Amino acid sequence: MTKTIQRRERSYTEQDVDAALRAYLFASGNRHKAAAVLAEQGIEVPAPTIYHWATRTKVDILERLRREVGPQIKAQMAEVHQGLASAAAEIEAKSIIKLNEKLDADEIEPKDLSAVMQRSAIATGIHSEKHLLYSGQPTHIVARDSTEILRELKAMGVENVVDAVVVTDEDDQQSVSSGLAVPADQPHSST
Repeated sequence: MTKTIQRRERSYTEQDVDAALRAYLFASGNRHKAAAVLAEQGIEVPAPTIYHWATRTKVDILERLRREVGPQIKAQMAEVHQGLASAAAEIEAKSIIKLNEKLDADEIEPKDLSAVMQRSAIATGIHSEKHLLYSGQPTHIVARDSTEILRELKAMGVENVVDAVVVTDEDDQQSVSSGLAVPADQPHSST
């Protein structure tokens, strides 16, 4: 005997769909957390339905919402990671003090407390980098030699190089001389 499974079709308003997909985004794609948040607000949408919308039938709405709330989510995540980095740094500082006290009193093996310190240092680094990432700040620096850049520009057909002066601040009398590349087929003025 074959068992027939009937699916209950429930209709949802556009506001329900919008709220569900927003919750999905704020829960970092966790459909179960999104469903729980919605339930707290009195909106009953099962987690599988949220997942189905997010991955199959309402992807266009999800992408629109991602563009709308993306900056807010990034700012929220930056704040969270800044707090976590601060907390991890505080633990690291306390661990260093405690380690010194215990080492001076010959009460502890250095490896035991240094393991806590090491884990805290790693967490501090991770959360500091995540804070920079989510707040739109650079997470690394790429240094390049200007002669290498000029050589690459010349290989791309840029031949004329004009000297320019860049002044960073009216009060700062330092100026930086740099090369301004001009494509070979375009004239340049010396003003």
